[in-house]
Amino acid sequence: MGRYSEHTAKCYVNYFDKYSTIFFNPNPHVELLKLAPHKRSWILQAIKRFGDYYYRKYNNREVVQLIREIIERYDLNRDLDMKDPIYLVSPQFVEEKVKNIFDLPVEIGFTSRLGLVTGLREQELLYIKEKPVCSDGHGCDCEKLYPVSCKW
Repeated sequence: MGRYSEHTAKCYVNYFDKYSTIFFNPNPHVELLKLAPHKRSWILQAIKRFGDYYYRKYNNREVVQLIREIIERYDLNRDLDMKDPIYLVSPQFVEEKVKNIFDLPVEIGFTSRLGLVTGLREQELLYIKEKPVCSDGHGCDCEKLYPVSCKW
């Protein structure tokens, strides 16, 4: 408990209690690879922390080595490192996608084009569409929208 926050320590213990029998059975990959990567990551961290605990308590590295071998043998770390994905695209990829957005018909096309150009989300665009524009200019306290022109 001293090495981790109380919540993290409890999570590790709970994941270990729930999934240790699956992890140490003859075919752990059958069940564990069905789980979402985030959940599988927590399970593997819990099992690894158990190995560290066992080593500190009994000064025996065999459990740590067994855990590492099981993870490597069944490739249980697959698809867990998604921090910095790199996407390689053709030079025309973005151009083609923008053209497809500009070619969309009717109202969805207008909303998509306006969103692409302004950076606003659909709900924000719908809000702007529903609100009337104030004709009095700046300074009144009404709930209407005010047109603003600015130079970039």
